[in-house]
Amino acid sequence: MKKTHKLRFLGVTAAALLAVAPMAAPAVTTVLPGAHVGVVQAATANVTSKFNVPTAMNMTLLGGAYEYGGPNLDKPGQLANTSVNIDAIYVVNGTIRSMKLQNTPDTWVAFRDLATATTALAFGIAEPDGDGEAATLPLLTANNGTVWTDVEDPNVTRTTDAGVTVKATILETSAGVITRAYVAEDGRNWYVRGADLTTDPAALNNYEDGNVASKDTSVSPKYVSGAQVYADVNLKNPIVSDVINYGSRVPVVAYVRDVNKEIVGYKLGNGRYVKAEAVSPNAVTYTKVYQSGTVTTKNQAVTYNYNNDGNATPTNNRIGAKQSLNYVAVLQDANGEIYAYGVRDTSINNDIPGTDGLVYVRASDVTTGAPTSDLTITVVPAGTLTVDSGKKAVKVYDDAATTQDSGATLSTDHDTWTVTRTAKDKDGKVVAYDLGNNQWVKAGDVAEHEAEKYDVSDMPKGTALYSSFRAATIYSDPETTQANGKLNTSYDEWTAFKVAKDADGTAHAYDLGNNQWVKASDLALVKDLGGTFDANAGTPLYNRDGDRTGRISDDGQYKVFAVTYIDGKQAVKLGNDNQWIIASSGDYYP
Repeated sequence: MKKTHKLRFLGVTAAALLAVAPMAAPAVTTVLPGAHVGVVQAATANVTSKFNVPTAMNMTLLGGAYEYGGPNLDKPGQLANTSVNIDAIYVVNGTIRSMKLQNTPDTWVAFRDLATATTALAFGIAEPDGDGEAATLPLLTANNGTVWTDVEDPNVTRTTDAGVTVKATILETSAGVITRAYVAEDGRNWYVRGADLTTDPAALNNYEDGNVASKDTSVSPKYVSGAQVYADVNLKNPIVSDVINYGSRVPVVAYVRDVNKEIVGYKLGNGRYVKAEAVSPNAVTYTKVYQSGTVTTKNQAVTYNYNNDGNATPTNNRIGAKQSLNYVAVLQDANGEIYAYGVRDTSINNDIPGTDGLVYVRASDVTTGAPTSDLTITVVPAGTLTVDSGKKAVKVYDDAATTQDSGATLSTDHDTWTVTRTAKDKDGKVVAYDLGNNQWVKAGDVAEHEAEKYDVSDMPKGTALYSSFRAATIYSDPETTQANGKLNTSYDEWTAFKVAKDADGTAHAYDLGNNQWVKASDLALVKDLGGTFDANAGTPLYNRDGDRTGRISDDGQYKVFAVTYIDGKQAVKLGNDNQWIIASSGDYYP
C-alpha cells in the first residue's frame, strides 16, 4: 500500500481513550453461576458457600499475611505462618475468598495471600477413607448444555443439563477466580469451565414428604466426620459450620424424596436438610410436656397417636389447611425442640388404648402465627411479574401472612425479583409476594411492576461490544431479572450473539454466549480509539448502520477516533458517523 506523510482528517475530532483489545475473551463470569446464583428469583440466594476440603492441604502464604476471625476477612488478628494447612475454602461469586486453617473453629486466611496468584488445588490425590474412591470437592453445573471436555483428547466432549453434580478432583484458579474444575468420571478425566459452575442449588425436583414412619423419627451420622447440613431440599447448598456431630440423634420432620420417590434425604427443620447417604435413621423417644396455646395448619395435616414409647400411628383423620387448633400438650426431644402438638378436639379425636387420649399434629405442619384463611394465594405465570426491592435488605417470611420471620433478608446486590405467587386479602389487595420456595416479602416493602417481554434476535456473526473493564452484572434471562454473575474485569471486548429489544426496537440486553445476558446500558457499541489508519483511494465508507455513504478520495493515513463492529466486521471511525471504514480494508497503527 502506498503511504503518504500527511495525516488526513475527514471530520470532527474526538477524544481518544484506550487502545483496542483483541477480541478473544469469552464472557467469563466471576460467579459460579446464580444463585437459583444467582437466580434472583430465590430471595435468599447469595452465591456464597463454604466447601470442606476432604483432606487438609498445605499452602504457602506470603510473608506478612494475617489470620482472620471469619471467612469474610473482616476480623484481622495475628500474623499467620507462611506454611499453613487448610481444611475448607470459602467461595463468593465464583472467587475463592478465604481458606480455613485446619483444627480451628473459625480462623481463616486470605486466598489473595497465597505465594502464587495462579494455582491448582488438588483434592483427588489422597483416599482418606480407604474406600478406593478419590476425595473430591462437590460443586454444581448451572447451565443447560454445559460442555465437559476430555483432558487427554479435547476433541471428545459431552454436555449435561443444569443440576448435574460436579465432583472436582482439581480446581484451577487464577487470582482466586475458579477457571476450571477437573473431574474423574465415566472412566475419563474431564474438565469443566469455572464459568459453568455454581455454588447455588439447581432447579431440581426433590420434594418433602411429611409422613415419616416411627422407625425414622431421628437420624444419626454414619461417619466420625459427621454429616453436613444443607439449606435446600435439593441438598446442594451446604450451610457454613452446620454439621451434625457423630453419635448424636436429630429429629426428622420430613423425608426428602426424588422424582422416583426414593428417599434421598431428611428434613431436620426449617431450611435444614441432610443427605440420606450420610446418616442412619432411627427412632427417638419424646417427652410429653403439658402446655397450651394455638397453632395453625399450613396445609392439610395428618394426625397421629403416640404411645408411651414414642411410636406414632397415623389416624384416619386429616385437618384442613389454615385451621386454628388449641393444643394442650407438646412432645419435645432431648434438646427441648417441639416435635408435635397434642390436640383434644371431639371433631378429630380418636382414642386408642395405650395412648394419652390426644391426637398430635407435627410441628412441621403448623405455624404458631395467625391463620391465613382470609388470604387468597394466586400462582403468577412465569416471568410475568417482578418486584423492586431498591437493593434493600428486605425481610423474608416463611408464610403468606408474613408472621413467621425466616431470619433471612433479600440480597442488597440485586433490586429486581421474580414473583411466583401473590397473597391477597379479602378486599383483593396484594399484601405479600412469594419470591419462590415460600420466601414471602411484604407488599409494602417492595414495588411491583410487570416484567416486560423482549424480542430476541441474532447479532451478526463476529459482533463485539465493550464493557470498559467493569464488573457488569450477568443475567440468565433476556428480561434481566435473574442475576447470576459478573463480567470478568480483566477484559473489555466481548463477542455478542443475541440482542433483546423492546417494543420500540431499543436494545435492552445482549447475550454474550450461553444465555449470559448483560444490560445494554452496561455495554457500549462504540469505543473511543486513537491512532492512524492507512487507506487506499476508493475504499468504501459506511455509517454506523452499515449503509454505504461514500468512499476514500485519496490514498493516505487518516486519524482514527473510534472503533465498532458493523455487520460483524471491525470498523474504525475516520471522521463523523458517516465515515466508518472496515478495518480489514487497510492498516491500523496505534
